[in-house]
Amino acid sequence: MVKLLVIADDFTGALDTSVQFAKQGISSVVNVLDNDNVSRLISRGDCEVLAVDIESRHLSPAGAYERVSSLVRRAIELGVEFIYKKTDSALRGNIGSELAGMLDNIPPNELIFVPAFPKAGRVTIKGCHYVNNVPVNDSEFAKDPFNPVHYADVSSIILDQSNIATRCVHFDEFAKLLDGRAAEKTIYVVDARSDEDLELIGTVLSRSNKANFLAGCAGMAALLPSLLNFKRGSLSQDVVAGNTLVVSGSISPLVSRQVRYGQRKCRYSVMTLSPEQLIMPEKTNIPDFVKRVELALAENGKLILEAPQNKEQLRRNEEYAFLCGIAPEGIAMRIASNMGLLTREIIISQQVDRLVIFGGDTLRGVMDKLNVLGVQPLQEIAPGVVFSKLIGGISPMSVITKAGGLGGDNVLEEIDKFLN
Repeated sequence: MVKLLVIADDFTGALDTSVQFAKQGISSVVNVLDNDNVSRLISRGDCEVLAVDIESRHLSPAGAYERVSSLVRRAIELGVEFIYKKTDSALRGNIGSELAGMLDNIPPNELIFVPAFPKAGRVTIKGCHYVNNVPVNDSEFAKDPFNPVHYADVSSIILDQSNIATRCVHFDEFAKLLDGRAAEKTIYVVDARSDEDLELIGTVLSRSNKANFLAGCAGMAALLPSLLNFKRGSLSQDVVAGNTLVVSGSISPLVSRQVRYGQRKCRYSVMTLSPEQLIMPEKTNIPDFVKRVELALAENGKLILEAPQNKEQLRRNEEYAFLCGIAPEGIAMRIASNMGLLTREIIISQQVDRLVIFGGDTLRGVMDKLNVLGVQPLQEIAPGVVFSKLIGGISPMSVITKAGGLGGDNVLEEIDKFLN
């Protein structure tokens, strides 16, 4: 029987949370949202932790609320004891509506929300969220083209999509979490500046028996194996030798720096995909493209396929999509799906030994095209960088994934060290 259900708004988020259990030998599986399949996985009990990607980051607030709400109800009906609502570490997406969707369907009147991830430079101080010491609404995430963050104050982010009361618990007030249950529905936004703060929060939650229903990112999730009394074991992990294909669909400025660093310092070749390949690949010569990829991998053994990064390239994508009759709001998911299609054609050619994917939407697009049934995380290489095994699909293989906004500029160097 599944003991813990993790609900994430994208695939990389589901992985970087569930790997916190895998690295302590606790079996976990990441699955995409399919209500029948999720019900079967919960009932069969093949894993102790089930993380579900509900793909809600780009939905309307109402749509995101309904996906969380229905999944929480179903999990409680099937007897799942613990539920963790995983949020983006930079607070992008439908934060308020998704937390409301959980709170409206759990027995207690309160939900503890710990958004900090200190190892990745995300901290919460006096109710405000910071990324690398910069208020999140002044960071690069404020300019996210699809999910911009408008506030640093976490309560304001929640109240933008919900009328549920919020209460901030500052870093010198953790003992307040021991208080009795809230009289009205309340979301507690809890500060954390360090891993030590997170550990103190975990201690208080354990004493107060308030750990059944929590929300946060991978930072708080790292404490859950101890907090929820999971038994530790070991998981086998094999890293094959050979060439490495990186598929990068994120347009984060950080990812652009990571790709350039990999090209300059780690000897990766880089191919930037054209608007035609990203928007209408069926109108391009896919066999010729696959052959060029094969030749690049044979020559260098390390290749990055990237979506356009600079403003001029992004403008060309938008113009081509307009000519093809594609609305601006549909471009991102279309690009993710088509990057998945191109990746599948490359893998079918049997020229890829190690696959690395940057960006949650891109990962979902690749998984869909490979017909993957699920992903089993095995090890955390760095915060937000996860080594996993694919379950099912057209080609059994391992994969390394990274959320677009995580990792240092040298993340490909860290990945190379792990693979080699």
